[in-house]
Amino acid sequence: MITQNTANSILNAFFGRSQYASLASTCYIGLSTTTPDASGNNFTEPASETGYSKVLIGNYNQSNTMLMDAASEGTISNSSNIIFFPEATSTWGTITHFGIFTSKTATTPVMWGALSTSISVPSGYIPIFRAGALNVSLQ
Repeated sequence: MITQNTANSILNAFFGRSQYASLASTCYIGLSTTTPDASGNNFTEPASETGYSKVLIGNYNQSNTMLMDAASEGTISNSSNIIFFPEATSTWGTITHFGIFTSKTATTPVMWGALSTSISVPSGYIPIFRAGALNVSLQ
């Protein structure tokens, strides 16, 4: 789901209300143990003390960081790459959602979605999105 702020930026740019949509050229993915609301609030990430951090999945100026393939038919996917999160040094709880962020320190995602299956992350576990498992579309 695109957050309301992101949707407003895109619509205002598309319909000439602003010169461009202010979207970042760097993209991170994060994980949440709660369901975010339409504004992206209530996105609860595991604590950094547990080994958790967001993962860079693309920077326009660094092609080696681009873990998502080019968008096609309105969807973008990690078809060619596995996305690895850091190893949990203690439990992260049950992860139910992912979020897309413009920076590693951002607290509100620009879009988010539910995992098809929630995952429990114990100490020593390395969460991943297998190649082709992350598909994002604008709807």
